[in-house]
Amino acid sequence: MKNLMCLLLVAFLATTTFAQRKGMAVKADAAVERMTTELDLTSEQQVQIKEIYETRIANKKSRSAQTREEHKAARAEFNEKIEAVLTPAQIEKRNALKEEQKENIKAKREQRKAEGIGRRGGKRGDKIEKSATMTPEMIENRAVKSTEKLNRQVTLTEEQQATVKTAYLNFFQKNQAIAADTSLDTVAKKEMLTQLKKDHKEALNALLTEEQMAARKANKKLKKAKRAEKQQN
Repeated sequence: MKNLMCLLLVAFLATTTFAQRKGMAVKADAAVERMTTELDLTSEQQVQIKEIYETRIANKKSRSAQTREEHKAARAEFNEKIEAVLTPAQIEKRNALKEEQKENIKAKREQRKAEGIGRRGGKRGDKIEKSATMTPEMIENRAVKSTEKLNRQVTLTEEQQATVKTAYLNFFQKNQAIAADTSLDTVAKKEMLTQLKKDHKEALNALLTEEQMAARKANKKLKKAKRAEKQQN
């Protein structure tokens, strides 16, 4: 029985490792294919750049634990390795494409903002309408999930968890009440919800210790860095 379990474990690990390597190869191939189209890479360059990408993808988990400074240093090192393979003309074209991509992202962001569309694709008015239809059960669930999320970030005490949950309940209840108030127009609702969010943030901060505040800020910075990396890739 023990031998069978060992064999099954070995088979599982082998399958998992194979799948991970296959996934890395697919991602690296996609990156090389894109760069070949953009920069007209030679066969030799394709091989070298694929190796660089495979190493970077393999180290993805370790990068998630990096500080912002370490993340910047790792990205700079990655770009140096890529540029070492490219010709001056290819480097110039790559940089121009990056700038063009940044401008396109900025233009789309401004357009979405002008149209009242949030980051996740929904219009802000639609978001208010959804808030208006929240039931007490939905509010309770959101308060619980929000408290659990904050607890994962900063490790709350039991007393803090109870207080934080109450703060979230009050926030979502007031949010729902404002969104459902038919005497208010959309502009007024947005102003009131913005102020409510600001007050809620201040109330939460007052419940945390300095160490917890620092942990929360570090968590936000890490998420911001990950989003920036995702956009650049």
